[in-house]
Amino acid sequence: MFLFLFRLLSVLLILSWIPLLLIPKSVITRKLLFHRNYWILLGGIYFITLFFFGWEINWFSLIVPSISGIREVFTHENLPLFAWLHMLIANLFFGRWIATDGFKKGYFLFPFLLVTVILGPAGLALYMVFDKKKQKERERRRARKEAAESY
Repeated sequence: MFLFLFRLLSVLLILSWIPLLLIPKSVITRKLLFHRNYWILLGGIYFITLFFFGWEINWFSLIVPSISGIREVFTHENLPLFAWLHMLIANLFFGRWIATDGFKKGYFLFPFLLVTVILGPAGLALYMVFDKKKQKERERRRARKEAAESY
């Protein structure tokens, strides 16, 4: 059962990137990735997987970390699988956030989403640096326009 849930969630998460990368503004992508029920489904499967198959892991060792406690947790046979699912969900959520913000601003998002699917937080950071640069450019243009209008 654990492997079934692991595979199901992995496939759902990996397949979710295809429309986000290739057709990010489509109705299909918006209805799937931007709908609350989809995230409830993903979170629910993840929770069930953790609850039923991760109860023997000493999670407290991660809340109050110590080197020996972290080593103990990471020796559990299922932890790499939980970590993989956690990473996939987080990366997809980062990609969804980038898409939501980038659509509003009219950005070309493929490079940021591609980096995010592979490197997660690095893609989000790259997008945020790009967005900040664009924001400063807009502010400079606005200031020049206001200065030109005031003459």
